[in-house]
Amino acid sequence: MLSVVTLPLDESLGAPAATTSIMATGDTVYASQDRMYISTNEWIPPTLDERERGVWQETYRTGIHRFALPADGAAVYEASGTVDGHLLDQFSMHDRDGTFFVATTTGAPWSSDQSQSQIVAMEPNGEVLEQIGAVGGLGKGERIFSVRYVDQTAYVVTFRQTDPFYVVDLSPPTAMAVRGELKIPGVSNYLHPI
Repeated sequence: MLSVVTLPLDESLGAPAATTSIMATGDTVYASQDRMYISTNEWIPPTLDERERGVWQETYRTGIHRFALPADGAAVYEASGTVDGHLLDQFSMHDRDGTFFVATTTGAPWSSDQSQSQIVAMEPNGEVLEQIGAVGGLGKGERIFSVRYVDQTAYVVTFRQTDPFYVVDLSPPTAMAVRGELKIPGVSNYLHPI
């Protein structure tokens, strides 16, 4: 069970004000002022043979669960969806005006030979968080080391031998585009706007 517990910070913390739960696991959390997104890594069945494990690694997917966070009430489950690949951390996720952006690297977290990275835009359609746009092909054979979202721009660093730095225009989310790329030596695993 994945539970989002609401606690009133202006009262005693003895008991939660409300709890919202779904049948899922939770791994990485991103929250804006009015929404929370929780990613779920795929579980690997221990009974897979070598061929099945190879197929599973190539088609690795991450689940995303979206909750509304009203100012004066309990969290409300809204939608769930999946995206190809895996996330690096909470900086890989972003919410802008109800559109969710997530940067992932395809394949399983421990496999990067055939990987490439992408940014996917998602919006709810009923209880399904659907993909409405994507920009991919970032860092072929590499994996994401850092992501930062600033306004309508995403900055992504991938790495294997060199350290490509991508600037991605997120506006509009249905037609995102890479606006710049710089390959530099070294490793960047944290980006911070100044």
